[in-house]
Amino acid sequence: MSASRRHRATAALEVAALALLSGVVCARPPTRVVVLGDSITAGISSQPRGPGYADLLRSQLGPEFEVVSLGCSGSTTRDWQPDAPPSTCRGPGEPIHLYASARALLPADVVTMNQQNDIDLLAQQGQYARMWLAAEGEPAAAAS
Repeated sequence: MSASRRHRATAALEVAALALLSGVVCARPPTRVVVLGDSITAGISSQPRGPGYADLLRSQLGPEFEVVSLGCSGSTTRDWQPDAPPSTCRGPGEPIHLYASARALLPADVVTMNQQNDIDLLAQQGQYARMWLAAEGEPAAAAS
């Protein structure tokens, strides 16, 4: 190895060692994932009783991710609006304002929302099929 090449290799090793000693290389914070939703997110209606959606996600993603969960049993998308009244999340305890609680979890790299209750309400009102047809671009959706 030539002296010039040896000098460049030594300099590269010195820079790498300095970076490791100063903590520059390994200081990346975890990716923050905020999970909002209903009882499925909270784990209340998991059958058989088991971990909630957020807990399952946390275990699958691993330590590079910080998964923060705010699940409210019985909630719909309407309950998460800024002007919605506080919710008791169908359980004992103080009502919480879901919008303000969710905003407090920000900033986040990823935000997900699971609202099975919205789909259930639409199905009860006979709107699920129309919504699906609209998403598929079917002309029958316009007639409803």
